Amino acid sequence: MRVAFLCLVLASGCVPILCGQNRRQLLELDPTGKFMVNPATAQPVWIQGDSPQALALQVSTADVESFLADRQARGYNVMWIILHDEGDQTNKPDNFDHDPPFTDKVFGHFGNAYWAHMDDVIKRCAAHQMTVVANVTFVGIDQKAGYSLNDVLAASDATMTAYGAALGKRYKNYNNIIWLLGGDADPGIPGLFAKLQDIAEGIQSEDRVHLITLEACRGCGGASSNAHSSVEATRFVFGKTPPWLTLNWVYERYPNVAAGCNRAISEGLPALMGEDWYELEHDMTSFQLRNETYWAVLGGCNLGRLMGNMPIWTMGSPRNESGQSWQSQLNSPHSVQFAITGKWMRSREFWKLVPDTTNAYLTSGFGAVPKLAVLARTSDGQTMLAYLPNGSAPITINMAGITDATSKVKCWWTNPTTGANTIAGTFENKGTRTFQAPDGNDWVLTIDAEAAHFCEPGTCIARQSSARK
Repeated sequence: MRVAFLCLVLASGCVPILCGQNRRQLLELDPTGKFMVNPATAQPVWIQGDSPQALALQVSTADVESFLADRQARGYNVMWIILHDEGDQTNKPDNFDHDPPFTDKVFGHFGNAYWAHMDDVIKRCAAHQMTVVANVTFVGIDQKAGYSLNDVLAASDATMTAYGAALGKRYKNYNNIIWLLGGDADPGIPGLFAKLQDIAEGIQSEDRVHLITLEACRGCGGASSNAHSSVEATRFVFGKTPPWLTLNWVYERYPNVAAGCNRAISEGLPALMGEDWYELEHDMTSFQLRNETYWAVLGGCNLGRLMGNMPIWTMGSPRNESGQSWQSQLNSPHSVQFAITGKWMRSREFWKLVPDTTNAYLTSGFGAVPKLAVLARTSDGQTMLAYLPNGSAPITINMAGITDATSKVKCWWTNPTTGANTIAGTFENKGTRTFQAPDGNDWVLTIDAEAAHFCEPGTCIARQSSARK
């Protein structure tokens, strides 16, 4: 069978981007609908994402390439990029080169230069093995925010459907798209979600391949204030989960991350921690950012997480209030520490993890926010992963949670700021055991069946067919 492809020429050479019926996505849901896989390798993929929302709007092509090369080297595999924005970039709504997104009305005819550059950025992401969460237009939380809310509400249903269809037609043959609707979208605003649904249905009129998710606002007030996820927001508006919604995007404040991901477990769609509180915002410390990470990924947001950093999401636009450049943040503490999380998660069978929401295995010492300890266990009982924000407080583990032919359990402590491992010991898989972290800082604990012969945490990539080394 002949394979059609586009060739993106970079310094590294020609990178094929598959088109037509023979294309393969970089990320797809597995047949069970519970986790992501790379269909080319049939292996599970844990999302270690970043949020350079203004990447295609605010910086030069050379800077785009520099940013993506850095993120790929650190293991990042998903990028949140806004396709149309009216609030963040310097030349809003135009891009870095002053190219307008539309030549007539908003959401009307596409400006050739603007969208050609957008095409190039998305293809460059594919060349770096990155999937783009393509935010079709950032709506904003209210009419004072300076985003596209007013234009979305003013547009006709036909205009919004046509906009979605134009996007679907343009990008249906790309192998690295996940569609994102909304962006701080308040489900309590009359008519807004109907317009977002118009876009979704327009996309699907041309593109039935790519997944679709939605970001609602996380604290809009009133009856919609609990719309922490795509599912809750759309159910609030439509009374049910719409058929076009295929991923559940969770969006929470720092104190509510674990609870939000816990609730997502029962909402019927695989969940991603799409946005939480960012580095260099809300006075967040590196410790609190690590809290968010582990509360999310061990608490029910099984697909993974997108981190955020103010200079990076703004890419240096006037919205950047940190006084730091995006270049200075490529190796920020959280950029480095979230990459450590990615290595740790990928070294175990993360796709089998089930959060211990009833404390059947983490039986004491679990505490409460901001010192909430969390645990997740693989469905086959081969591994338990725990996070302890307060190393001074011991935790008690039900060791029978591990299934092992030799009745032995091997345990490791990992420092989440450095990735350094320390063997905690080998024990029997019965009864309960109290674990005391090496010091009073936060730690992660890996508990494995000894007979599984898993690698040292963070030093290999587990495989679905033969994860053991």
